[in-house]
Amino acid sequence: MVGTLGVVLNDPLLRAITMRRLELLGYRVVPLSEDPAATPSMAEEEGVHAVLIDLELPDGAGLRIVERLASGDATAALPVLGLAADTPQGLVEEAFAAGVADFLILPYDPLVLEAKAAALLARSAVSAPGPLPARKAA
Repeated sequence: MVGTLGVVLNDPLLRAITMRRLELLGYRVVPLSEDPAATPSMAEEEGVHAVLIDLELPDGAGLRIVERLASGDATAALPVLGLAADTPQGLVEEAFAAGVADFLILPYDPLVLEAKAAALLARSAVSAPGPLPARKAA
């Protein structure tokens, strides 16, 4: 079974690009709410195996979502990839303390996103899709 990734990204263009990239890699991808109270139940209902979260959501919602996922019975084991463009040491430390398993700096390299998504799902014991077919030379 190929894993399901939940995505919480504030920027609509970044969310669309990220979701499309992950879908092209063969993952099932679902958008999740930016509301810290709603995200854990949505993740459980959607059968999410890992979550990508924008840590720079307004009013600190990104970190609150991570904390709620980490404290929920059904979501505590979900690995979380935190994403942020501005990465002061304090934010990185807070993110790991809240329960983030890994961190990705924006803008990201698509190959790094692919590797980190596969690593997250490996933590969930869910398989990653096979490699993309090789591109033909032009």
